[in-house]
Amino acid sequence: MLMEIMPELKANYDFIFIPVLHRLKTHTYWQRWGAAEFYRDSDCVYYQLKMAQ
Repeated sequence: MLMEIMPELKANYDFIFIPVLHRLKTHTYWQRWGAAEFYRDSDCVYYQLKMAQ
């Protein structure tokens, strides 16, 4: 699904924020996409994914 909307995201946004709950197992997935952790709290890890123009 992400592959289908990625062209639109790249065309319209400089970056997106992705909150991921600590208990989920998708942290590595977002890191492989190039997302960088920028904040962490008791509930989530927040990633920023820069859109290449």
